[in-house]
Amino acid sequence: MKKIAMLLIFVCSGLNLLIAEPEKNFIKVGGALELRENSAGIHISTAAPGYTGTNEIAGLDAGSGDNHVSLLFKDFPVREIIRILARMAKFNIVACRSVTGKIEQVNLKDVEWPVALASLADSMGYQTRLHDGIIFVGTAADFELLSAPMTAGPASEDNISMSFKDAALADILKVAIAPRKNASIVIASTVDGNFSISLSNVTEAVAIKAIARASGYDCMYNDGVWLITSPSIISSLRDKELRVPAGQTDDNVSLDFRNVDISAVFSILAQKSNLQFDLAENVQGKVTIKIVDQSPAKVAAVLAWCCGYQITATASGFRVE
Repeated sequence: MKKIAMLLIFVCSGLNLLIAEPEKNFIKVGGALELRENSAGIHISTAAPGYTGTNEIAGLDAGSGDNHVSLLFKDFPVREIIRILARMAKFNIVACRSVTGKIEQVNLKDVEWPVALASLADSMGYQTRLHDGIIFVGTAADFELLSAPMTAGPASEDNISMSFKDAALADILKVAIAPRKNASIVIASTVDGNFSISLSNVTEAVAIKAIARASGYDCMYNDGVWLITSPSIISSLRDKELRVPAGQTDDNVSLDFRNVDISAVFSILAQKSNLQFDLAENVQGKVTIKIVDQSPAKVAAVLAWCCGYQITATASGFRVE
């Protein structure tokens, strides 16, 4: 009985830390009763293995967070809190797809928004880092992908803004290039699922990179066409000197299909040109593609590359395998 009584006293004492002192800035994730104070004086209750006690965002200048925020949430998704905080801060903040879960309780009053964001992310075991003027919240693996080499985007492009909540990735990517009339993009079938993102006044290249890499994929801009596919395929393409195989010269084509069989796209290319396409049995799956005024040979090449296939010229067209 004494052990039970002592346990109840301990539990109640831990809860009182949250109830008896509502004026205290704290974040409670769950899994731990002890409140640990981070370097900003915010009390954190968490059992997240990645918790470090930090309140800083890597790469962000100290003067970037002059405006203060107050947050009060209970049992709320961390992605939603980050989205709301981004609006309050008027800063581009993107939660990577790996960021999931709910925060049990948040009580922050008059805190600099970078401190609030870093503390929230850290309490869940995530990291924050500044890339291309955007603050990303994610894991170490996310930041390794975000830091990968990147080909230059379109030479001349206007800044764009967008806001999506739980929208199809392919649709978000196509909207990102929409302001440019001659923009072309190929999205592999592996790029699937929905994503939420809000960006303001960024270049097309920065937007595409943020959308693709924050959702776990990668991108490359090759001679006027964006390729969105898996990081492994982009990495292999980055190490090659990509050249469209020499073939017959035909009039340029334009295509716009969503989630269509790759074999059907090659059939349409054959109909629109004098080329023949010999597809190996392993060439299958679906693709989302928007092509504006490009040669059939080039379209065939980027389509094959994006889906992880090899393409070679033949006497009458191309072999894809």
